Amino acid sequence: MLDLTKKVLPSAILVGGSYVKIKTDWRLWVRFTQLLEEDASVEDLAFLFQEGTVPEQKEECIKALMDFAFPKKPLPRSDGKPGEKILDYRIDADLIYSAFREQYGIDLIKTDMHWHTFSALLAELHKIKLNEIMSARSYDPNDHTKYEEAQLKMKNAWTLEGVITREDEVKKESDFDKAFS
Repeated sequence: MLDLTKKVLPSAILVGGSYVKIKTDWRLWVRFTQLLEEDASVEDLAFLFQEGTVPEQKEECIKALMDFAFPKKPLPRSDGKPGEKILDYRIDADLIYSAFREQYGIDLIKTDMHWHTFSALLAELHKIKLNEIMSARSYDPNDHTKYEEAQLKMKNAWTLEGVITREDEVKKESDFDKAFS
């Protein structure tokens, strides 16, 4: 999740009480998401680390990488159900490329971009073919939710009441800032 009060995006993860520098280019993190679907070992993730080796605390390292790749966001609230896969970076590569080109004027082939920037831009693509395809993939013919119920579900997911406040994040951020200032 982006923090607009910072001039830089995160470039390290916390493992074993120490910050470990990672590479943040969006292409590497797309590869990471692909490796999650394969039977890749922890050692296969060495390409994500500046030093080229995976820290010794393997389980903690995987959790930290997952938190970096898929940061928890206060909104929208999740219903707790795991989502169906509706986007595939390999299959949808042409659609993603053309969507970024059309909507943002960004040539993904020529552009270096932080993973969090890429993720934020990807999430906000609208009125393009990719959206139609993702919507079709997520369609559930057994879900006969009425329009009002769907609107209430949307309201509950996006309401600001009970959202994690900025103060809740300060300690975590100050530790990171101290480590890299």
